[in-house]
Amino acid sequence: MAPEYGKPLHQLPLIPADVLKKHHVNEPLDPRFRAAARLLQALWREERGLPIGSHLGEDGKRRKLGSRISQAGGKGGGNFLTPEIAHIARRESAYREIGALIDAERLATNLLSSMPLTFNLLAPWGQAPERASSYLIELLPAFTGARQLLFEHSPGRGNPKFTGDYTAFDALIRYSDGQGRNGFAAFEIKYSESMREPMPELKPRHVDLSDASGLYVDPAAAPLRPIHQNAGIKHLGLQSPQSRRSASSSSRCAWCS
Repeated sequence: MAPEYGKPLHQLPLIPADVLKKHHVNEPLDPRFRAAARLLQALWREERGLPIGSHLGEDGKRRKLGSRISQAGGKGGGNFLTPEIAHIARRESAYREIGALIDAERLATNLLSSMPLTFNLLAPWGQAPERASSYLIELLPAFTGARQLLFEHSPGRGNPKFTGDYTAFDALIRYSDGQGRNGFAAFEIKYSESMREPMPELKPRHVDLSDASGLYVDPAAAPLRPIHQNAGIKHLGLQSPQSRRSASSSSRCAWCS
């Protein structure tokens, strides 16, 4: 049923192909949500006068794509809501942790990427920790104040005591609770991902963490295999001793996605 004007949407529309083509966002493989999000980002780009970017197809041909910004527009910070956020993104990218994977082109030009979304959403908290505190206290009753905001952070890349791979959190906030104990809130940001992407290889360390976490009655049950999607592996990583020691010997861990 079509929604009433001003009322919440219970399902997204099927956008006509001619509308999508007009704004250079007609991607036949897009599910309904991604098609709508791609169109909204193209409209946002057009409203701000940002030059259109392109996509290199599997056939080797480059074509215009409305949900991309040109290289020149990207260098000017067009993929970020404010110049301040663009500055933080460039600085964090330059000073990234050793081994951190940040795709500079995707960060600067892809309007549908969760990478720039992470900075647009959370970077203002780094400049004003009280903003993070006012939000997180609603999720974490023990939370009293943010101390540090980290992007693309891992407590131990490649460390077998963690996940044994190069998994990292999109962002992580360290905080203290009312009893002086340290903790952290880890963030995995998703935008247009379907969460049906091919699962990464299931490694023995992931199985060990799943068994030891105490989160599941039967960690080997087939319906739990999807937990080993990217977000699920990071969730298991929170249960590792290495993650908890990265906060303190008596830490609280939270997962936000």
